[in-house]
Amino acid sequence: MEKKWSASELRTVLSWLIHLGVVSLNEVIQSRNLKNDVVKDGLITRNGILCNCCNTVLSISGFKSHAGFGLKQNCIGLFLESDKPLTSCQLEAWSAEYKARKARTGQVDETDPNDDCCGRCGDVGQLICCDSCPSAFHLACLFEQVLPEGSWYCPQCRCLICGDVVNNKDASQSHCSFKCSQCENKYHKTCIQRKGMKIEFSPDTWLCGEWCQEVYSGLQSRIGLINRLSDGYSWTLLKCINGEPKVHSDKCFVTLKAECNSKLAVAITILEECFLSMVDPKTGINMIPQVMYNWGSEFARLNYSGFYTVVLEKDDIVLSVASIRIHGVTVAELPLVATCSKYRRKGLCRLLINSIEEMLKSLKVKKLIVSAVPSVVETWTKGFGFEPLEDDEKQSLSRINLMVFPGSVWLKKPLYQNAIDQEKETTHIETGSTDEPEGMRLRSGFVCSRSQNRHRNQKWR
Repeated sequence: MEKKWSASELRTVLSWLIHLGVVSLNEVIQSRNLKNDVVKDGLITRNGILCNCCNTVLSISGFKSHAGFGLKQNCIGLFLESDKPLTSCQLEAWSAEYKARKARTGQVDETDPNDDCCGRCGDVGQLICCDSCPSAFHLACLFEQVLPEGSWYCPQCRCLICGDVVNNKDASQSHCSFKCSQCENKYHKTCIQRKGMKIEFSPDTWLCGEWCQEVYSGLQSRIGLINRLSDGYSWTLLKCINGEPKVHSDKCFVTLKAECNSKLAVAITILEECFLSMVDPKTGINMIPQVMYNWGSEFARLNYSGFYTVVLEKDDIVLSVASIRIHGVTVAELPLVATCSKYRRKGLCRLLINSIEEMLKSLKVKKLIVSAVPSVVETWTKGFGFEPLEDDEKQSLSRINLMVFPGSVWLKKPLYQNAIDQEKETTHIETGSTDEPEGMRLRSGFVCSRSQNRHRNQKWR
């Protein structure tokens, strides 16, 4: 893990396996059919697999296709000469990656449990502390004018319906309250029942409504699928998969885990090449692997459990990477996007962003926001069609846990409703109607509901 990737190295799963020493150069690799007969064989090189039958260097996908197999599950049917499946090599390498990354995860200081940075802007200063979690905020970032008295709870710790605190410990033990697995809003069980909402859930998942159900199902069904674009490019939605399959013989789960986690491990090298180190001073948490592997944290500001990664590839080479998190249909955030230095100035970032926007529109997500440093705001606004987030929109999003960077500028781009409006306008023009086009741009966001009789006193740091 200590060895850095050079800019000239190809960002492929095969080169990653070589980099970690799990497979060796010039090692024999075979493509086998269901009867375990060898269909094609070749030698592992840094640039791909040198096929013995045609003396051509091919990617893993190309080698499988050359052997007459499909591309949906690239490593099924690929074996080393020692009979070890390539999938097992990927899982072995991922295990080493996971342990090395986790070993560097920071720890919370038990003597000083509260956060030192604002959960909204990420900056320091005079902060108001939540009495339920370690989060802290600037009063101005909460859009408050008066210092609250008594016990006070941050928006992430309150029930969306009644505004009172949700006790997470009670929720995990007795299901007295619930947290939506997609938008992460919290609810009391009694409030849910009073509203007539469903409380059916699987052991690990509860979704607060039809919209979140559609987004969650849509994302889950897309994980690991290769989406073909023109000129040989493709994009894939990834999410870190941990745990073991419920059925011991579930080869699909094992293969999906190997493919997703391996590509994530490759993609993270591009972010580390393009960004300075992002280590939180309070906890020592390295934010890049925390986001890429969607790891959680006791600090809401550093809790990245809902993140997905989208990669742009060609010939199995990861070219461009973006991290996204979707908060129901209200908003999606895109805090990190990068292109390998070797492939910049080719329009790849735009191709990736366009693919992400189309996916979000299909999921009916209303708005995409980015957190941009001032030096690149013009690039986002003039090049990608974003515009500054207005104050009332910031307030409407104040209960959503967004990844924050001190000194950055929030930018927005309307998606789903805007697409509907454009379609209606096109129809209006084509039909020659004299009426104004129907449809209204919806402003997204949950309004923070609060109890009217809460106490007002607060501890500061």
